[in-house]
Amino acid sequence: MVLTLFAVSNFGLVTYFLAITLIGFLVLFLANSNLINIAFLVFLPTNDIFHKEDFLFSFLGLKQILASFVILFFLKNWRYIKPRYSAIRSSKKYKHLLGALDTILIVLIFYFNYTYFKNAFFGIHGYSIESAVLKSINMTLQLMACLCVIRTALCKMQLQQINSVMISSITLMIIFSAFSPLLPSLGFRSLGTEKSEFEQVGFERFSGIVADGDSNTLSVYLTLAVGICLLFYIYYQKKIYILYPVPLIILIGIAGSRTGIIALVVMLLVFFALVKNQHSSRTKIQLLLFLPFIIVVSIPFFELIINRFELINEQFDINSTSNRIGKWALYVTFLWQHKTYLLTGARSELLISWDSQYYSAHNAFITITYNSGLLFSLAFLTSIGLFIWFSYKNKMYEHLMISIPSFILMNTVSDLGIIYSMLLFSIILIRNRFFFEYRNFRAKMGNPEKMKNALVTSP
Repeated sequence: MVLTLFAVSNFGLVTYFLAITLIGFLVLFLANSNLINIAFLVFLPTNDIFHKEDFLFSFLGLKQILASFVILFFLKNWRYIKPRYSAIRSSKKYKHLLGALDTILIVLIFYFNYTYFKNAFFGIHGYSIESAVLKSINMTLQLMACLCVIRTALCKMQLQQINSVMISSITLMIIFSAFSPLLPSLGFRSLGTEKSEFEQVGFERFSGIVADGDSNTLSVYLTLAVGICLLFYIYYQKKIYILYPVPLIILIGIAGSRTGIIALVVMLLVFFALVKNQHSSRTKIQLLLFLPFIIVVSIPFFELIINRFELINEQFDINSTSNRIGKWALYVTFLWQHKTYLLTGARSELLISWDSQYYSAHNAFITITYNSGLLFSLAFLTSIGLFIWFSYKNKMYEHLMISIPSFILMNTVSDLGIIYSMLLFSIILIRNRFFFEYRNFRAKMGNPEKMKNALVTSP
């Protein structure tokens, strides 16, 4: 798959590839194949990969094609999925967790649509009615597909398929991230590398093809991937899951994100302090013994992050707009000067006077307030908070390893692309937990056989 994508992009065959993909997924849809959902989940943490100029009919990219067929597949199988999904939600802990995920996605649907059309109405940030309509359709399609795939993945896909998605998606992201410097020249939609404070000595930050984000988002995606590999090692005791964190941690170093390394430390603290099962004590000792090897292999790639941490005091200078706190203060001052914007979102652009440029707030919640007002910001913050709270309350600590690093990132970047990665890994974890709980229930009822497809065969 990766070789195909590289060849297609390098030789300018994107339009033909998308046409073949459209026809191929139409055939898969008629055959009612789960490959539709597998492909969507594998590519969920990625951006559109190809440039919009190469899209089929100028508006159909890879993710648009996948999202459309995921929704159609869900509608086709609704009668099968509905009773099984209701059975899962009959458990309060799953009901609360899945309800929080649904709320996050629904809030984002309303937030993006409001922002697009509000900006078009006031003519700010280059929006027009035409661009607002196109962006609205695209974003609504993606988020609706996410709502559908949650239900389909839990009720129609086999456990083995879900776990294959995990390995395939992480492998895809590792390869593309490692080739970051070459991606723009190969025709992919990617920043490639980003400038750092130390670019004069050759330090650039890799950004890969992560969805709606930059090297910071990529770094936290890699952190989530490390976390789920550690969890799978506890679950299945297979060595492949302990090998994957090595390239993932190396790439965190190359991404050069201070947020990423902080998120990694927090994730590891949650893992070692809270996550437990019958294998956890022995497994954690093995991981600690393996840690020196990981440090020796990866530490040469952390020079950029170490150098950037030495400059972290600059981030606390409130008299500068070149750091995060300065930008946060700038946005808060702007909103306070235009108090009605706290209700409606900005109706004029925030421009920094010396060069009349719009700058990112580097905080998702401030950005949402700027775009659409406090109501949307509080709704989104509450939905994320509920997901974290229900994970802790119901002792589903593995979800804290996904949600807390994501929340940390949201406080340091404006982009919301990490939501897709958080959703993907949450689906995988819920499906695996349900399998283990169902298997244990069957064993207690006097039927101890291990069912590879427990939920699909018996809701």
